Amino acid sequence: MPSGGTAEWRIMKRMKNQQITALLLALALALAGCAGSGTAAQSAAGSTTGAAAAAVENSDSVADVQEEDSGSQNTGSAPRKTDPAGREGLLDFSDDEDTVSDDSAAGSSEGGTAAAAEEDDDSRAMAAANQVQKAENAKITLTGENLPVPAKDYTIMIYMVGSNLETNRGAATDDLEEMLSSGIDFQKNNVVVYTGGARKWFGNIPCDRNCVLDLSRGEDNWIVGTTDGNSDMGSTETLAEFLQIAAANYPAQHYGLIFWDHGNGPINGFGVDELFGNDSLQFGEIRAAMDPSPFANGGNAHLDWVGFDACLMGSIENAKLWSRYTDYMIASEELEPAGGWDYSFLQTLNETTEPVPIASSVTEKYYNWYVSKTNNAVTLAVYDLKKTDNVVKAYTDLTGKMNSDIQAGQFARVVKARNGALRLGTSENTSRGSGTDLLDLSNMAGRFTDYYKEESDAVRTAVTEMVIDNKTNIKGATGISVYFPGENRTLYQGRDGHIRLFPR
Repeated sequence: MPSGGTAEWRIMKRMKNQQITALLLALALALAGCAGSGTAAQSAAGSTTGAAAAAVENSDSVADVQEEDSGSQNTGSAPRKTDPAGREGLLDFSDDEDTVSDDSAAGSSEGGTAAAAEEDDDSRAMAAANQVQKAENAKITLTGENLPVPAKDYTIMIYMVGSNLETNRGAATDDLEEMLSSGIDFQKNNVVVYTGGARKWFGNIPCDRNCVLDLSRGEDNWIVGTTDGNSDMGSTETLAEFLQIAAANYPAQHYGLIFWDHGNGPINGFGVDELFGNDSLQFGEIRAAMDPSPFANGGNAHLDWVGFDACLMGSIENAKLWSRYTDYMIASEELEPAGGWDYSFLQTLNETTEPVPIASSVTEKYYNWYVSKTNNAVTLAVYDLKKTDNVVKAYTDLTGKMNSDIQAGQFARVVKARNGALRLGTSENTSRGSGTDLLDLSNMAGRFTDYYKEESDAVRTAVTEMVIDNKTNIKGATGISVYFPGENRTLYQGRDGHIRLFPR
Protein backbone atom coordinates (compact mmCIF):
# COMPACT_ATOMS: atom_id res chain seq x y z
CA MET A 1 0.00 0.00 0.00
CA PRO A 2 1.37 3.47 -0.81
CA SER A 3 2.66 5.54 2.06
CA GLY A 4 0.50 8.34 3.51
CA GLY A 5 2.71 11.05 2.00
CA THR A 6 2.35 10.03 -1.65
CA ALA A 7 0.00 11.64 -4.16
CA GLU A 8 -1.50 8.22 -4.91
CA TRP A 9 -2.43 7.69 -1.25
CA ARG A 10 -3.97 11.13 -0.95
CA ILE A 11 -5.99 10.52 -4.09
CA MET A 12 -7.39 7.27 -2.71
CA LYS A 13 -8.08 8.83 0.68
CA ARG A 14 -9.98 11.79 -0.75
CA MET A 15 -12.03 9.96 -3.36
CA LYS A 16 -15.32 8.28 -2.51
CA ASN A 17 -15.99 5.03 -4.30
CA GLN A 18 -18.59 6.42 -6.67
CA GLN A 19 -16.28 9.32 -7.56
CA ILE A 20 -13.45 6.92 -8.38
CA THR A 21 -15.74 5.00 -10.72
CA ALA A 22 -16.81 8.26 -12.37
CA LEU A 23 -13.21 9.32 -12.87
CA LEU A 24 -12.46 6.05 -14.61
CA LEU A 25 -15.24 6.79 -17.06
CA ALA A 26 -13.65 10.19 -17.65
CA LEU A 27 -10.31 8.50 -18.29
CA ALA A 28 -12.00 6.33 -20.91
CA LEU A 29 -13.82 9.14 -22.73
CA ALA A 30 -11.77 8.72 -25.87
CA LEU A 31 -12.48 5.02 -25.90
CA ALA A 32 -16.20 5.54 -25.46
CA GLY A 33 -16.35 8.07 -28.24
CA CYS A 34 -14.30 6.01 -30.67
CA ALA A 35 -16.09 2.73 -30.13
CA GLY A 36 -18.76 3.50 -32.74
CA SER A 37 -22.47 2.91 -32.53
CA GLY A 38 -23.56 -0.60 -31.76
CA THR A 39 -20.58 -1.60 -29.62
CA ALA A 40 -20.94 -2.65 -26.00
CA ALA A 41 -18.32 -0.18 -24.88
CA GLN A 42 -20.13 2.80 -26.32
CA SER A 43 -23.49 1.66 -25.06
CA ALA A 44 -22.18 1.32 -21.52
CA ALA A 45 -20.28 4.57 -21.56
CA GLY A 46 -23.09 6.44 -23.25
CA SER A 47 -25.51 5.51 -20.47
CA THR A 48 -23.21 6.82 -17.73
CA THR A 49 -21.46 9.82 -19.28
CA GLY A 50 -23.77 12.37 -17.64
CA ALA A 51 -23.29 10.85 -14.18
CA ALA A 52 -19.54 10.67 -14.70
CA ALA A 53 -19.33 14.29 -15.71
CA ALA A 54 -21.34 15.37 -12.70
CA ALA A 55 -19.22 13.35 -10.31
CA VAL A 56 -15.96 14.59 -11.80
CA GLU A 57 -17.26 18.15 -11.62
CA ASN A 58 -17.88 17.79 -7.86
CA SER A 59 -14.88 15.66 -6.92
CA ASP A 60 -11.26 16.32 -5.97
CA SER A 61 -9.45 15.51 -9.22
CA VAL A 62 -6.06 13.99 -9.84
CA ALA A 63 -4.93 17.36 -11.09
CA ASP A 64 -5.99 19.04 -7.83
CA VAL A 65 -3.92 16.66 -5.76
CA GLN A 66 -0.87 17.04 -7.97
CA GLU A 67 -1.15 20.83 -7.89
CA GLU A 68 -1.34 21.23 -4.11
CA ASP A 69 2.37 21.70 -3.51
CA SER A 70 3.05 24.06 -6.42
CA GLY A 71 -0.02 26.22 -5.85
CA SER A 72 -0.59 26.61 -9.59
CA GLN A 73 -3.96 25.79 -11.08
CA ASN A 74 -5.63 26.13 -14.44
CA THR A 75 -9.02 27.63 -13.62
CA GLY A 76 -12.26 28.01 -15.52
CA SER A 77 -13.97 25.69 -17.96
CA ALA A 78 -12.36 24.72 -21.25
CA PRO A 79 -13.84 27.04 -23.87
CA ARG A 80 -14.79 25.99 -27.33
CA LYS A 81 -13.18 29.15 -28.64
CA THR A 82 -9.59 28.62 -27.68
CA ASP A 83 -6.33 30.50 -27.83
CA PRO A 84 -3.91 29.20 -30.44
CA ALA A 85 -1.87 26.28 -29.17
CA GLY A 86 -0.54 24.83 -32.38
CA ARG A 87 2.54 25.29 -34.50
CA GLU A 88 4.96 27.30 -32.38
CA GLY A 89 2.38 27.66 -29.65
CA LEU A 90 1.43 30.34 -27.20
CA LEU A 91 4.97 31.12 -26.11
CA ASP A 92 5.92 32.29 -29.57
CA PHE A 93 2.64 34.03 -30.30
CA SER A 94 2.00 36.14 -27.23
CA ASP A 95 -0.08 39.28 -27.48
CA ASP A 96 2.91 41.56 -27.11
CA GLU A 97 5.19 39.89 -29.63
CA ASP A 98 5.19 40.54 -33.37
CA THR A 99 1.55 41.60 -33.36
CA VAL A 100 0.43 43.53 -36.40
CA SER A 101 -1.40 46.70 -35.35
CA ASP A 102 -4.47 48.08 -37.07
CA ASP A 103 -2.51 51.19 -38.07
CA SER A 104 0.39 49.37 -39.65
CA ALA A 105 -1.33 46.33 -41.12
CA ALA A 106 -2.46 47.78 -44.40
CA GLY A 107 1.03 48.53 -45.61
CA SER A 108 2.94 45.73 -43.96
CA SER A 109 3.51 43.51 -46.96
CA GLU A 110 4.86 45.79 -49.65
CA GLY A 111 5.79 49.31 -48.52
CA GLY A 112 6.25 52.48 -50.58
CA THR A 113 3.77 53.26 -53.34
CA ALA A 114 2.16 49.82 -53.13
CA ALA A 115 1.50 50.30 -49.43
CA ALA A 116 -0.11 53.68 -50.01
CA ALA A 117 -2.37 52.16 -52.65
CA GLU A 118 -3.35 49.36 -50.31
CA GLU A 119 -4.37 51.79 -47.59
CA ASP A 120 -7.07 53.09 -49.92
CA ASP A 121 -8.32 49.60 -50.69
CA ASP A 122 -10.83 48.36 -48.10
CA SER A 123 -10.16 44.75 -49.06
CA ARG A 124 -6.55 45.10 -47.88
CA ALA A 125 -7.35 46.81 -44.57
CA MET A 126 -7.04 44.85 -41.37
CA ALA A 127 -10.15 42.70 -40.93
CA ALA A 128 -12.25 43.25 -37.81
CA ALA A 129 -12.02 40.84 -34.90
CA ASN A 130 -14.91 39.44 -32.84
CA GLN A 131 -17.26 39.16 -35.79
CA VAL A 132 -20.52 37.20 -35.65
CA GLN A 133 -21.04 34.54 -38.28
CA LYS A 134 -23.82 35.06 -40.82
CA ALA A 135 -24.99 31.95 -42.62
CA GLU A 136 -25.25 33.79 -45.93
CA ASN A 137 -21.57 34.72 -45.76
CA ALA A 138 -20.58 31.09 -46.16
CA LYS A 139 -21.84 31.06 -49.75
CA ILE A 140 -19.04 31.20 -52.33
CA THR A 141 -19.61 33.17 -55.53
CA LEU A 142 -17.43 31.99 -58.39
CA THR A 143 -15.56 34.75 -60.22
CA GLY A 144 -13.01 32.77 -62.23
CA GLU A 145 -13.33 32.02 -65.92
CA ASN A 146 -13.65 28.58 -67.49
CA LEU A 147 -15.12 26.80 -64.50
CA PRO A 148 -15.49 23.94 -64.00
CA VAL A 149 -12.10 22.93 -65.34
CA PRO A 150 -11.55 19.70 -67.30
CA ALA A 151 -10.98 16.60 -65.18
CA LYS A 152 -7.38 15.95 -64.09
CA ASP A 153 -5.51 13.20 -62.28
CA TYR A 154 -5.47 14.86 -58.87
CA THR A 155 -7.10 17.70 -56.95
CA ILE A 156 -5.47 18.83 -53.73
CA MET A 157 -7.83 20.89 -51.55
CA ILE A 158 -6.32 23.02 -48.79
CA TYR A 159 -8.45 24.52 -46.03
CA MET A 160 -6.13 27.33 -44.90
CA VAL A 161 -7.08 29.10 -41.68
CA GLY A 162 -4.54 31.91 -41.64
CA SER A 163 -4.96 32.87 -37.95
CA ASN A 164 -2.14 34.69 -36.18
CA LEU A 165 0.31 32.52 -38.10
CA GLU A 166 -0.43 34.68 -41.15
CA THR A 167 -1.31 37.96 -39.45
CA ASN A 168 1.89 38.05 -37.38
CA ARG A 169 4.35 36.07 -39.48
CA GLY A 170 3.05 35.63 -43.01
CA ALA A 171 3.38 31.86 -42.58
CA ALA A 172 0.44 31.02 -44.84
CA THR A 173 1.76 33.27 -47.60
CA ASP A 174 5.16 31.58 -47.29
CA ASP A 175 3.57 28.17 -47.78
CA LEU A 176 1.52 29.38 -50.75
CA GLU A 177 4.74 30.51 -52.38
CA GLU A 178 6.29 27.16 -51.52
CA MET A 179 3.42 25.40 -53.27
CA LEU A 180 3.80 27.55 -56.37
CA SER A 181 7.51 26.74 -56.58
CA SER A 182 7.12 23.04 -55.74
CA GLY A 183 7.41 21.89 -59.35
CA ILE A 184 3.95 20.33 -59.43
CA ASP A 185 2.61 19.80 -62.94
CA PHE A 186 -0.57 21.85 -63.17
CA GLN A 187 -1.47 20.19 -66.44
CA LYS A 188 -2.14 17.01 -64.49
CA ASN A 189 -3.02 18.33 -61.05
CA ASN A 190 -5.15 20.98 -59.36
CA VAL A 191 -4.22 22.76 -56.13
CA VAL A 192 -7.24 24.63 -54.75
CA VAL A 193 -6.83 26.67 -51.55
CA TYR A 194 -9.55 28.22 -49.40
CA THR A 195 -8.35 31.17 -47.31
CA GLY A 196 -9.84 32.87 -44.26
CA GLY A 197 -9.39 33.30 -40.53
CA ALA A 198 -6.59 35.92 -40.54
CA ARG A 199 -6.92 39.63 -39.87
CA LYS A 200 -4.15 40.38 -42.36
CA TRP A 201 -2.84 38.53 -45.41
CA PHE A 202 0.67 39.33 -46.60
CA GLY A 203 0.12 38.02 -50.11
CA ASN A 204 -2.28 39.00 -52.86
CA ILE A 205 -5.36 38.00 -50.88
CA PRO A 206 -8.17 40.27 -49.59
CA CYS A 207 -8.72 40.47 -45.84
CA ASP A 208 -12.43 41.29 -45.89
CA ARG A 209 -13.67 38.04 -47.44
CA ASN A 210 -12.81 34.36 -47.83
CA CYS A 211 -11.22 33.37 -51.13
CA VAL A 212 -10.89 30.29 -53.32
CA LEU A 213 -7.47 30.23 -54.97
CA ASP A 214 -6.54 28.20 -58.04
CA LEU A 215 -2.75 28.03 -57.86
CA SER A 216 -2.43 26.96 -61.50
CA ARG A 217 -3.42 30.51 -62.55
CA GLY A 218 -0.54 32.22 -60.77
CA GLU A 219 -0.64 34.77 -57.96
CA ASP A 220 -2.01 37.64 -60.08
CA ASN A 221 -5.09 35.69 -61.21
CA TRP A 222 -5.54 32.95 -58.63
CA ILE A 223 -8.76 34.20 -56.98
CA VAL A 224 -11.62 32.25 -58.59
CA GLY A 225 -14.25 32.61 -55.88
CA THR A 226 -15.11 34.78 -52.88
CA THR A 227 -17.64 35.15 -50.11
CA ASP A 228 -19.63 38.30 -49.38
CA GLY A 229 -17.72 39.25 -46.24
CA ASN A 230 -15.72 37.07 -43.89
CA SER A 231 -17.04 33.60 -43.08
CA ASP A 232 -16.07 31.74 -39.90
CA MET A 233 -13.53 29.02 -40.74
CA GLY A 234 -14.60 27.28 -37.55
CA SER A 235 -18.15 26.74 -38.76
CA THR A 236 -19.67 23.70 -40.44
CA GLU A 237 -21.23 25.66 -43.28
CA THR A 238 -17.92 27.26 -44.31
CA LEU A 239 -16.12 23.94 -44.65
CA ALA A 240 -19.11 22.28 -46.31
CA GLU A 241 -19.41 25.02 -48.93
CA PHE A 242 -15.73 24.79 -49.85
CA LEU A 243 -15.89 21.01 -50.27
CA GLN A 244 -18.90 21.29 -52.58
CA ILE A 245 -17.33 24.05 -54.68
CA ALA A 246 -13.96 22.31 -54.99
CA ALA A 247 -15.39 18.95 -56.02
CA ALA A 248 -17.85 20.45 -58.50
CA ASN A 249 -15.36 22.75 -60.24
CA TYR A 250 -12.11 20.78 -60.00
CA PRO A 251 -13.05 17.21 -60.92
CA ALA A 252 -10.33 14.58 -60.66
CA GLN A 253 -9.81 10.86 -60.33
CA HIS A 254 -8.14 11.37 -56.95
CA TYR A 255 -8.56 13.90 -54.15
CA GLY A 256 -6.47 14.89 -51.14
CA LEU A 257 -7.58 17.31 -48.41
CA ILE A 258 -5.20 19.31 -46.19
CA PHE A 259 -6.12 21.32 -43.10
CA TRP A 260 -3.60 24.13 -42.48
CA ASP A 261 -3.36 26.05 -39.16
CA HIS A 262 -3.09 25.48 -35.42
CA GLY A 263 -4.34 22.17 -34.09
CA ASN A 264 -5.70 21.52 -30.61
CA GLY A 265 -6.33 17.77 -30.55
CA PRO A 266 -9.56 15.92 -29.70
CA ILE A 267 -10.88 18.42 -27.17
CA ASN A 268 -10.66 21.73 -29.04
CA GLY A 269 -10.39 20.41 -32.59
CA PHE A 270 -8.74 22.15 -35.53
CA GLY A 271 -8.14 25.77 -36.45
CA VAL A 272 -8.15 29.21 -34.80
CA ASP A 273 -10.18 31.82 -36.70
CA GLU A 274 -9.05 35.10 -35.14
CA LEU A 275 -11.89 37.01 -36.81
CA PHE A 276 -14.51 35.00 -34.92
CA GLY A 277 -13.24 34.79 -31.37
CA ASN A 278 -10.61 32.13 -32.14
CA ASP A 279 -13.33 29.73 -33.21
CA SER A 280 -12.26 26.19 -34.09
CA LEU A 281 -13.76 23.23 -35.93
CA GLN A 282 -14.88 20.63 -33.41
CA PHE A 283 -14.95 17.01 -34.54
CA GLY A 284 -18.74 17.02 -34.59
CA GLU A 285 -18.70 20.09 -36.83
CA ILE A 286 -16.25 18.42 -39.21
CA ARG A 287 -18.49 15.40 -39.43
CA ALA A 288 -21.52 17.61 -40.06
CA ALA A 289 -19.65 19.15 -43.01
CA MET A 290 -18.38 15.84 -44.38
CA ASP A 291 -21.61 13.84 -44.21
CA PRO A 292 -23.39 15.83 -46.99
CA SER A 293 -20.19 16.30 -48.99
CA PRO A 294 -19.32 14.54 -52.25
CA PHE A 295 -16.72 12.54 -50.27
CA ALA A 296 -19.16 10.79 -47.93
CA ASN A 297 -20.43 7.28 -48.56
CA GLY A 298 -22.63 7.45 -51.63
CA GLY A 299 -20.97 10.63 -52.87
CA ASN A 300 -19.60 11.07 -56.38
CA ALA A 301 -15.95 11.71 -55.42
CA HIS A 302 -13.36 9.67 -53.53
CA LEU A 303 -11.03 11.19 -50.96
CA ASP A 304 -7.76 9.25 -51.03
CA TRP A 305 -6.29 10.89 -47.95
CA VAL A 306 -6.62 13.72 -45.45
CA GLY A 307 -3.68 15.57 -43.93
CA PHE A 308 -3.26 17.99 -41.02
CA ASP A 309 -0.50 20.57 -41.29
CA ALA A 310 -1.27 21.40 -37.68
CA CYS A 311 -0.30 20.32 -34.19
CA LEU A 312 -1.69 17.44 -32.14
CA MET A 313 -4.11 16.03 -34.73
CA GLY A 314 -2.54 12.57 -34.88
CA SER A 315 -4.97 10.99 -32.39
CA ILE A 316 -7.05 7.84 -32.44
CA GLU A 317 -10.15 10.01 -32.01
CA ASN A 318 -9.37 11.98 -35.17
CA ALA A 319 -8.51 8.79 -37.03
CA LYS A 320 -11.86 7.28 -36.06
CA LEU A 321 -13.67 10.36 -37.35
CA TRP A 322 -11.90 10.30 -40.72
CA SER A 323 -12.13 6.53 -41.20
CA ARG A 324 -15.70 7.24 -42.40
CA TYR A 325 -14.50 9.32 -45.34
CA THR A 326 -11.03 8.35 -46.50
CA ASP A 327 -8.42 5.61 -46.58
CA TYR A 328 -5.35 7.33 -45.12
CA MET A 329 -4.53 10.18 -42.76
CA ILE A 330 -1.32 12.20 -42.29
CA ALA A 331 -0.86 13.97 -38.97
CA SER A 332 1.43 14.71 -36.05
CA GLU A 333 0.71 13.51 -32.53
CA GLU A 334 3.01 16.26 -31.22
CA LEU A 335 3.40 19.99 -31.72
CA GLU A 336 4.59 20.99 -35.20
CA PRO A 337 7.40 23.51 -35.68
CA ALA A 338 6.24 26.85 -37.07
CA GLY A 339 7.31 26.07 -40.63
CA GLY A 340 4.86 23.19 -40.93
CA TRP A 341 5.06 20.87 -43.91
CA ASP A 342 7.55 21.03 -46.74
CA TYR A 343 5.29 21.51 -49.76
CA SER A 344 7.89 20.36 -52.25
CA PHE A 345 6.15 17.00 -51.71
CA LEU A 346 3.57 18.17 -54.28
CA GLN A 347 6.02 17.26 -57.02
CA THR A 348 5.40 13.61 -56.10
CA LEU A 349 1.98 13.91 -57.75
CA ASN A 350 3.74 14.22 -61.11
CA GLU A 351 4.99 10.65 -60.71
CA THR A 352 2.20 8.73 -58.99
CA THR A 353 -1.41 8.89 -57.90
CA GLU A 354 -0.99 6.16 -55.28
CA PRO A 355 -1.85 7.54 -51.82
CA VAL A 356 0.83 5.77 -49.76
CA PRO A 357 3.85 7.03 -51.75
CA ILE A 358 2.37 10.54 -51.74
CA ALA A 359 1.71 10.45 -48.00
CA SER A 360 5.16 9.04 -47.29
CA SER A 361 6.76 11.81 -49.31
CA VAL A 362 5.06 14.29 -46.96
CA THR A 363 6.53 12.67 -43.85
CA GLU A 364 9.96 12.14 -45.42
CA LYS A 365 10.42 15.71 -46.63
CA TYR A 366 9.05 17.11 -43.37
CA TYR A 367 11.35 15.00 -41.22
CA ASN A 368 14.47 15.43 -43.34
CA TRP A 369 14.14 19.20 -43.45
CA TYR A 370 13.78 19.67 -39.70
CA VAL A 371 16.44 17.18 -38.57
CA SER A 372 18.98 18.51 -41.08
CA LYS A 373 18.41 22.22 -40.45
CA THR A 374 17.02 22.55 -36.89
CA ASN A 375 17.07 20.98 -33.45
CA ASN A 376 13.30 20.53 -33.37
CA ALA A 377 11.68 17.44 -31.95
CA VAL A 378 9.33 16.25 -34.69
CA THR A 379 6.95 13.45 -35.50
CA LEU A 380 4.69 12.94 -38.51
CA ALA A 381 2.88 9.73 -39.35
CA VAL A 382 0.72 8.05 -41.98
CA TYR A 383 -2.25 5.98 -40.80
CA ASP A 384 -4.08 3.18 -42.59
CA LEU A 385 -7.59 4.09 -41.48
CA LYS A 386 -8.92 0.68 -42.44
CA LYS A 387 -7.13 -0.59 -39.33
CA THR A 388 -8.67 1.98 -36.98
CA ASP A 389 -11.36 -0.27 -35.56
CA ASN A 390 -8.75 -2.87 -34.57
CA VAL A 391 -6.98 -0.26 -32.45
CA VAL A 392 -10.26 0.91 -30.93
CA LYS A 393 -11.23 -2.67 -30.04
CA ALA A 394 -7.87 -3.35 -28.40
CA TYR A 395 -8.00 -0.09 -26.46
CA THR A 396 -11.57 -0.89 -25.37
CA ASP A 397 -10.38 -4.17 -23.89
CA LEU A 398 -7.46 -2.48 -22.11
CA THR A 399 -9.55 0.22 -20.49
CA GLY A 400 -12.11 -2.38 -19.51
CA LYS A 401 -9.41 -3.99 -17.40
CA MET A 402 -8.54 -0.61 -15.89
CA ASN A 403 -12.21 -0.12 -15.02
CA SER A 404 -12.40 -3.41 -13.18
CA ASP A 405 -9.26 -2.66 -11.20
CA ILE A 406 -10.36 0.83 -10.22
CA GLN A 407 -13.68 -0.47 -8.93
CA ALA A 408 -11.67 -3.02 -6.94
CA GLY A 409 -9.67 -0.24 -5.28
CA GLN A 410 -6.60 -0.15 -7.56
CA PHE A 411 -7.03 3.46 -8.68
CA ALA A 412 -3.54 4.50 -7.57
CA ARG A 413 -1.96 1.78 -9.72
CA VAL A 414 -3.75 3.04 -12.81
CA VAL A 415 -2.74 6.63 -12.07
CA LYS A 416 0.90 5.69 -11.57
CA ALA A 417 1.08 3.71 -14.82
CA ARG A 418 -0.74 6.43 -16.76
CA ASN A 419 1.59 9.15 -15.48
CA GLY A 420 4.64 7.22 -16.69
CA ALA A 421 3.53 7.37 -20.34
CA LEU A 422 4.88 9.77 -22.98
CA ARG A 423 2.95 13.03 -22.67
CA LEU A 424 2.42 15.15 -25.78
CA GLY A 425 1.89 18.85 -26.41
CA THR A 426 3.46 19.84 -23.10
CA SER A 427 6.47 21.90 -24.23
CA GLU A 428 4.61 25.20 -24.04
CA ASN A 429 3.10 24.57 -20.60
CA THR A 430 4.97 25.78 -17.54
CA SER A 431 3.09 23.89 -14.83
CA ARG A 432 1.34 20.62 -14.25
CA GLY A 433 -2.39 20.68 -14.70
CA SER A 434 -2.26 22.81 -17.84
CA GLY A 435 -1.29 20.21 -20.44
CA THR A 436 -3.25 18.55 -23.21
CA ASP A 437 -3.78 15.18 -21.48
CA LEU A 438 -2.67 13.54 -24.74
CA LEU A 439 -0.53 10.42 -24.39
CA ASP A 440 1.22 8.29 -26.98
CA LEU A 441 -1.22 5.39 -27.25
CA SER A 442 1.23 2.53 -27.68
CA ASN A 443 3.66 3.93 -25.14
CA MET A 444 0.83 4.27 -22.63
CA ALA A 445 -0.34 0.71 -23.24
CA GLY A 446 3.18 -0.51 -22.59
CA ARG A 447 3.07 1.03 -19.12
CA PHE A 448 0.31 -1.42 -18.21
CA THR A 449 2.11 -4.58 -19.40
CA ASP A 450 2.82 -5.77 -15.86
CA TYR A 451 -0.89 -5.68 -15.05
CA TYR A 452 -2.65 -6.50 -18.32
CA LYS A 453 -0.08 -8.06 -20.63
CA GLU A 454 -2.49 -9.58 -23.16
CA GLU A 455 -4.49 -6.39 -23.61
CA SER A 456 -1.40 -4.17 -23.63
CA ASP A 457 0.30 -6.29 -26.30
CA ALA A 458 -2.88 -6.24 -28.40
CA VAL A 459 -2.96 -2.43 -28.38
CA ARG A 460 0.68 -2.14 -29.39
CA THR A 461 0.29 -4.70 -32.18
CA ALA A 462 -2.79 -2.93 -33.54
CA VAL A 463 -1.03 0.45 -33.47
CA THR A 464 1.96 -0.99 -35.33
CA GLU A 465 -0.34 -2.26 -38.08
CA MET A 466 -2.26 1.01 -38.34
CA VAL A 467 0.72 3.41 -38.35
CA ILE A 468 2.33 2.50 -41.66
CA ASP A 469 4.91 5.31 -41.64
CA ASN A 470 6.21 7.22 -38.62
CA LYS A 471 9.04 9.72 -38.97
CA THR A 472 10.18 10.92 -35.56
CA ASN A 473 13.19 11.75 -33.42
CA ILE A 474 11.18 11.59 -30.18
CA LYS A 475 11.97 8.59 -28.00
CA GLY A 476 8.87 6.53 -27.34
CA ALA A 477 6.69 8.24 -29.96
CA THR A 478 4.91 5.57 -31.98
CA GLY A 479 2.81 7.89 -34.12
CA ILE A 480 -0.65 8.08 -32.57
CA SER A 481 -2.04 9.65 -29.40
CA VAL A 482 -5.11 9.27 -27.22
CA TYR A 483 -6.88 11.69 -24.90
CA PHE A 484 -6.50 10.24 -21.40
CA PRO A 485 -7.68 12.71 -18.70
CA GLY A 486 -5.42 12.85 -15.68
CA GLU A 487 -3.83 16.26 -15.11
CA ASN A 488 -5.82 19.05 -16.70
CA ARG A 489 -9.17 18.95 -14.92
CA THR A 490 -10.46 22.09 -16.60
CA LEU A 491 -9.85 20.64 -20.05
CA TYR A 492 -12.56 18.10 -19.30
CA GLN A 493 -14.71 20.20 -16.98
CA GLY A 494 -17.90 21.52 -18.53
CA ARG A 495 -17.82 19.16 -21.52
CA ASP A 496 -20.58 16.70 -22.26
CA GLY A 497 -18.06 13.99 -22.94
CA HIS A 498 -17.87 11.81 -26.02
CA ILE A 499 -21.38 12.83 -27.15
CA ARG A 500 -19.97 16.24 -28.06
CA LEU A 501 -16.66 15.02 -29.43
CA PHE A 502 -18.03 12.05 -31.33
CA PRO A 503 -21.68 12.54 -32.29
CA ARG A 504 -23.43 9.35 -33.33
